[in-house]
Amino acid sequence: MKKVRKLWACMLTVTVLAMMLAGCGQNSSTSDSAVSEAPAQEETAAAEEAPEAEAPAAETTAAQEGTSGETTYAYQANKEPVTLSIYISDPGTVWEDWGENPVSQRVTEATGITFECVAPVTDDDTKLSMLISSDDLPDVVTDYYNNSSWDTMIKEGQLCDLEELAREYAPELLNLVDQEAWDACRAADGHVYYLTSCFYTTKNLELFKKYNGIVQSNQPCLVVRQDYYEELGSPDITNAQEFMEFCEKLQEAHPDHLPFYTGSLTTTGPSYLAYLFGVGSYYVDENLNVSRAYRNPAYLDMYIWFNEMVNKGLVNEDSFVDEDADKDAKIAQGLPSSFLYNVAYTGAVPGDNPDTTYYPMKPWDTYEQVRANAGYIRFGISQKCKDKAAATRWLEFGNSPEGAEIMCLGIEGSPDEEWSGDLINGPHFYYEPDGDKGTMYEGFVNARLADWVGTRAITGIEEYANYVTVDNWLIAQGRVISSDAMNQVNEWFNPYVRFDNGLSFNLAAGSDELVINQTITNLIKEYHVKWAFASGEEEVRSLFDEFLKKCEDAGEEKLNAYLTETYAKQGGKTPTPLH
Repeated sequence: MKKVRKLWACMLTVTVLAMMLAGCGQNSSTSDSAVSEAPAQEETAAAEEAPEAEAPAAETTAAQEGTSGETTYAYQANKEPVTLSIYISDPGTVWEDWGENPVSQRVTEATGITFECVAPVTDDDTKLSMLISSDDLPDVVTDYYNNSSWDTMIKEGQLCDLEELAREYAPELLNLVDQEAWDACRAADGHVYYLTSCFYTTKNLELFKKYNGIVQSNQPCLVVRQDYYEELGSPDITNAQEFMEFCEKLQEAHPDHLPFYTGSLTTTGPSYLAYLFGVGSYYVDENLNVSRAYRNPAYLDMYIWFNEMVNKGLVNEDSFVDEDADKDAKIAQGLPSSFLYNVAYTGAVPGDNPDTTYYPMKPWDTYEQVRANAGYIRFGISQKCKDKAAATRWLEFGNSPEGAEIMCLGIEGSPDEEWSGDLINGPHFYYEPDGDKGTMYEGFVNARLADWVGTRAITGIEEYANYVTVDNWLIAQGRVISSDAMNQVNEWFNPYVRFDNGLSFNLAAGSDELVINQTITNLIKEYHVKWAFASGEEEVRSLFDEFLKKCEDAGEEKLNAYLTETYAKQGGKTPTPLH
């Protein structure tokens, strides 16, 4: 057991906290509709070309061959100072303080581009809606992949065709972004109005596999206090019932702690609980009929189990009301004996025992995660953009080797160096001997773990690429650490992860299907707490039947017909059982 303890203690030095509430492709929504929901391209009206501002007289419109034979990109050929406005959907990000951290400074130095951030004051989506309705979009628009506003902007002709802009202003962008990504973002009319960050391609998946990076620090998992786990004999837990029995023992041994905690995840739906039971956002039956996840028989089993956990006092009200700050405070104090979140919390030290850490548990036999490769944040250039050439150069820079290095890795050093302790000047990373991977120094990783919010504000590393860099490998490579610990996590979870790009849906704004989907999501929010706090299994089943009837009345048949038809068009196949 000492060997295992040492292995997981080591992970404190090699894991990085997940970005944006668990990182790329995993926007931390707590509703059932967003566990793995992903968008696809809907039929859209062709955007009419708006009058375009004249490009600067000195504009270079193509990458050229430099004297050394290396490619000279458009952003390198034209570094005239320009300020672009950019919409960021989350308030309080580093975008609002452009120029105050070294990454933003280096971006401006490399491109001449400075950004003026347009963002909501509070965490809602009304700001973008107002900008769309007033036809006053900023130069560059970004938002999460599953925001239906993208469909609206395309139908209203408010976004430019990025391929056309690339051909005119930065041809190398066409090569820097993999053709698979261009095609995945292509609308029904043949144009590409946005690209998406954190996209997996055939090529980069091979790199993720090579470096044991399919499973990263944002992998959903159960996390347990190591001291309590060892105290109870380090049991091998393979299913929900065994975990419940383990939590009962935790409750008996440590009644002043929370046996199991799901705070910030289960406020409006099952969220990561679904992975434990092999339930995603959608259910595909043997005839390839697609519906929302609640039609999966395991969905009801999940809530019967969760209800029993609540009734036994193994889960309390905090798991249904706590937000992120509450969750982090409880974990820092060591209050949860076990909790649900992700691998990134491995190595976290509970405040009441500095000699132990939290670490992940093996996945249950029922665990399954389906990834639809939808990306993370979409980005486009508006027809109102005052300098489309500069905006296109920004996209080119963000997908170039130099851009990825500046924004995702920091200052380069050598493999035989160590991090100096200087957040600003680094060095922060080194390239592996084969040259196809940059790796962050252990000391820098530790500094990020110790103060994630502070270091990201000071350095800016990995804060901007999610809004412009398509290739997920370019973004994630620095934190894909080849270590015994991460190799172990990949060994555990890899068999339980599969890709299905057919499960990528983007319901058209204003469509009946979107209204039905939202109605069902609201019903899940309503019944989530009812199921959890029901008197017992009989009432859970009764309430579930009541819920299903309301879903039918809401028009789920029409929604399911759309999901099934779209799944077939996108090459969906009968899922192969993982276990």
